[in-house]
Amino acid sequence: MLQGRRRPRLAADGTVRPPPGQAYGAEGPRTARLQVSRDTVVLSGDGGTVAGRPAGLDWSASQVLRELDRVRTRGSAGGTPLKTRAAGGVPADPVDRALREAGRMLGERFLPAAVAAALAGEVDAAVRGGVPLRLALEVADEADGGRGWADLPWETLALPGDTRPLVLHPPVQLHRSVTGLGATPAMAIRGPLRILAVIASPEDGGGALLDYEAELARILDAVAPARRKGEAYVRVLNGGSRTAIRAALQQERFHILHISCHAHPGGLLLETDDGAADLVDTETFADHVLVAGRGVPLVVLAGCSTALHTRTEGDENGGGARLLPGLARGLLAHGVPAVLAMTASVTDLYATELTCRLYAELAGRAVVDPLAALTDARQAVETARAGMPPSDRRAGLAEWATPVLFLRGPSIPLYDPAGGLDKVIEPAESTLADGIVVRRIGEFVGRRSELRTLLRALRGDGAGVVLHGIGGVGKSTLAAQLIAGLGGQGGLVVSLSGPVAVDQILAAIAIRLSSWCFAHNIDLADVRHRLVEVLRFGQAPWAERLGLLAEHLLPTVAVTLLLDNAEDTLTPDGPGGGQRFLDSQLGGFLAAWVALPGRAKLLATSRYPLPVDRQTARRLTVHHLGPLSVAEARKLLWRLPALDALTPAEQARAVADVGGHPRTLEYLDALLAGGHAHFPDVAAKLEHALHARGIDNPAAWYADVDGDLDRALAETVTLAVDDIVLDDLLARLDQHPLARRLLVGAAVYRLPVDRAGLAWQISDTVEPAADPDRDAQLAEIGRLIGDAQARGATTLDEIGLTQTQGQIYRGWVDQQRRPPLDIPDSFDQATTTLLDLGLLTPTGGTDGQPAFVVHRWTATAILDRTNPHDRADVHRRAAAYWQWRVAVWPQDQLADVTQQLEAGHHHLSAGDLDNLELTTCAACQQLHTWGSWDWEEQICHHTLTRLPPD
Repeated sequence: MLQGRRRPRLAADGTVRPPPGQAYGAEGPRTARLQVSRDTVVLSGDGGTVAGRPAGLDWSASQVLRELDRVRTRGSAGGTPLKTRAAGGVPADPVDRALREAGRMLGERFLPAAVAAALAGEVDAAVRGGVPLRLALEVADEADGGRGWADLPWETLALPGDTRPLVLHPPVQLHRSVTGLGATPAMAIRGPLRILAVIASPEDGGGALLDYEAELARILDAVAPARRKGEAYVRVLNGGSRTAIRAALQQERFHILHISCHAHPGGLLLETDDGAADLVDTETFADHVLVAGRGVPLVVLAGCSTALHTRTEGDENGGGARLLPGLARGLLAHGVPAVLAMTASVTDLYATELTCRLYAELAGRAVVDPLAALTDARQAVETARAGMPPSDRRAGLAEWATPVLFLRGPSIPLYDPAGGLDKVIEPAESTLADGIVVRRIGEFVGRRSELRTLLRALRGDGAGVVLHGIGGVGKSTLAAQLIAGLGGQGGLVVSLSGPVAVDQILAAIAIRLSSWCFAHNIDLADVRHRLVEVLRFGQAPWAERLGLLAEHLLPTVAVTLLLDNAEDTLTPDGPGGGQRFLDSQLGGFLAAWVALPGRAKLLATSRYPLPVDRQTARRLTVHHLGPLSVAEARKLLWRLPALDALTPAEQARAVADVGGHPRTLEYLDALLAGGHAHFPDVAAKLEHALHARGIDNPAAWYADVDGDLDRALAETVTLAVDDIVLDDLLARLDQHPLARRLLVGAAVYRLPVDRAGLAWQISDTVEPAADPDRDAQLAEIGRLIGDAQARGATTLDEIGLTQTQGQIYRGWVDQQRRPPLDIPDSFDQATTTLLDLGLLTPTGGTDGQPAFVVHRWTATAILDRTNPHDRADVHRRAAAYWQWRVAVWPQDQLADVTQQLEAGHHHLSAGDLDNLELTTCAACQQLHTWGSWDWEEQICHHTLTRLPPD
C-alpha cells in the first residue's frame, strides 16, 4: 500500500476467514445493561451503547396491565394478593396469554427501534457464540397513571415482533439491578451449599392455609442427592419468629436464607414465639433478624408481592401518596447482595417447584451462580408446565414472570466447590425404638398449636407430657415431632414401645448413655461411663440406680424418656372402666422419675390417661389428642389424591363422616382410589351407621367449628364408622387371598419385622437336605470351637480350623441366616398390594433391612375379624420367626431377651404352654444372670396371671 500497489484479492472458496483477533473471544458470558427512565432508554453492552426515548404508558397499555391483574387474581379469594393454592378452575392459556401480551406491550412502549435492534443483536450474538447473555435491567422509580414503573412486569418483556419473552429465551439471564448502594461484602462462606429453611405459619391472622410441610419435604428431596454426598446442608427452622431466625444466623453461616410465609408489599407475616402473627417490615427485618458481619449472600422470599413497592397514603396536608422501596430492594439497601422475590401473588405449588429446582441446580453445579441457576430453573418449570395435560392442576401455573432476582452488582458464585467443602455436622436425629412409627419431615400435617403448647411444657418446669386418645389419631407421630422439636434440649432420648419393665427402661438408658459416651469420647474412668454398667444390671434396687443417675448424669446431660403405646403396660381395674399398671413397680418408677430435677422429662402416648397419683399428675401435662381441625383436615386431603379429587362439599362431608380422624381418612382415600368405590355410596353407608348411633347430622358439629372440636363426639363418630371403612377396604383383598393371609399374619406382630418375618406367615418351612458327612464335619468343628473357647479364644482365626473346615463353617452360618422357607412366588405382589392400600406400613429397620408394621389400631380390628383357629396359627408362626431370629441372628443379648419374650407372648396367645415355658424360662434365666430380678418377677407374674388355674 505504501508503494501504491493494490493487494491481490484472495479467491473465493466458501471458507470464512475472520480478520485476525476476531476468530475467538474470551470465554464467559456477554453482558448488557438496559436502563429505563422517563426520558430515555439506554442499552450498554459488548456491542456499544444505544439510546432512545420510550413511549411510556398510555390508555391501551394500562388496559393490558389491568387484564393481567384480573386473570392473575381470579383464583384468589376476593383478589387478595396473598400466596394461595393454585386454582384448578383457571386454565393455563388465559394467564399465559395475558403475560405474553404484557411483554409485547412493554417491548413496544419501552424499546425504541434502535435499542430493540441493538438488544436483538446482543441476543443473536449470544446464540451464535453459545454463551449466556447477562441482561441487567435497571428501572427508575418513575410513576405513570398510578403505576410505579419499577413494579411493571418486566420479566414478561419481549423484543418487538418476537413472541418469546426474554426470560424464557435460553441464553438470556435477566435480573434486576439496583445501583447507588455502594459496596457490600463478597462473603467468603465455604461449601457445601448451606440453606436455612424458615417456615412461618401463625395461628391467628396468618392468612389462607398453606401446605408448608409439603414444601419443606420437597426442598429436602431436591437437595437429597447432594446431601448424601456432603455437598449440601439444610437446617430446618419450624419456628418462624424473628428471634429464632436471628439465633440460627448467629450460630451458623448460610449461603441461602429461604423464608416461606404469607407476605404483601413491604411486609412478611412471621410469627411470634407464641405462634401469633408478627408483621415485619424491611427495617425491622434488617434490625432484628439480620446479623451484622454475618450476612447471607442470597435471601429467598417465597411469599407474595415481596418485590413490589409499598404505597403510602397521602398526608393530612395534602401531600400525595409515595412509593417506598419493597422488601427486596430494602434488603439490598441493608447489605444483602442478592434477593429472590415475587412481583405478584404466587401459588405455593409454583413457589415450591421453582425454589426446589433452584436449589437442586445450585447443589449440582461446578459454578454455584444464583442467576444462572434461577434462569435454568425458571425455564425448566415452564417447559414442564407447558407439556402437562389440561387436567393437571399444575398446567394452570403460568407464573414464569413472577419471580425476580435483585442484585446489587454482578452475580457472583455463592462459593467455589473446587476450593474444598467443609464437613458440616448435622444434628443427629433421635433414634427411636422399633415399633414407634414416625413420618419423615414434611409428611406430618398440622398440630402446630399443640406442638407449640406441648414443647413449652417440655422445655419449662413441668416434668413431661402424656398424650392420650383413640388409636390412629396420631399420638406416636406427634410424640416424634416433639422429640425433634426439642433438639439438643432433649439430651439423651430413650424410647421404648409396648409393655415395659423398670429394669428394661434402665437398661435402655444404659445403652443410650454408652452410645453418648462413645460419641463424646468420654474417658472410661469418667463416672458417667461407669454409670452404664450400674444402670444395665439390676443387682442394686432400681431406686438406688435412679438416684445415681440423678446425682451423676442429670447435672450435665438431660434425659427424655419416651414410652410409646403405654396402654400395653395397663390392665382394666375393676368394672368402672379405670386402668392400673400391670407392674406396680412401674407406677412407682414413673412417679420417682417425674420427681427428679428438671433435666429428666417423660413423654408418653397411650389410649388411656396414665393411672398416676395426684402429685405426679400435677407435674405432668396431660393432653387429650383429638381429631384434626377443619384446616388441618383440608391440608391432609391435599396429600390424599382420591379425596383431593372430590368437590369441596364432598370433602367436607368425608371429613365430618369420619370425625376428622386422620387414619380413617387415609383408609377412605385408599378405598376410593382407582375408581373401585364411589364416594356417595360409601358416605351413605357411613351416615347410616352414624344414624344408628343417634348422630343424624354429622356435618353440623364439624362444618362451622373453628379451632377446638368436640373430641368426645369426634371419637364417637370415628368408632361408629371405622369398621365400615376397614371392612370395605379389606373387601378389596378378596381378589388377593394371599395378601389377606399376609395381612392377618403381619397384624399379629407387636414389633416391626423384616421381609422374613412377613414371609414366615404365608410360607412352608423347609428342612435342609440330610448330609451325614457335613453333619459329622460340623460336629467336629463344634468340638474344636468349644475347646478353643475354653482356652480363651475369641475369634475364628484362633481356633485353628483348616481352610476347608472354615469354608464349611461359614457356609453353614450363611445357610442358617437364610430363612428356611419356601416363599410363594406371589409374595412380593401381596406385599405391594398391602403397602398400596396403606394397610402395611414401612418403618425404619435394622441391619440395613426394611421393616414393616401394621398400626396397632388396625391390627386389633383385623385380629378381631379372624377366627380363633387362624389366630392361633399366625401366633405360632410369629413365635417360630422370633425363635429363629434369636437362634441365628447376630445381635446383642438384650435383643435376644426381647425377642424370646415376644415368642413367649405368641406361644401364650396360641395356647402352646410347653413352648411358652421354654422361651420364657430362657429369657428369665438371662435376666436372672444379669440380676434384673424386678423385670424377671414382672414377667413371671404377668405370665402366671394369664395361665389357666390348673
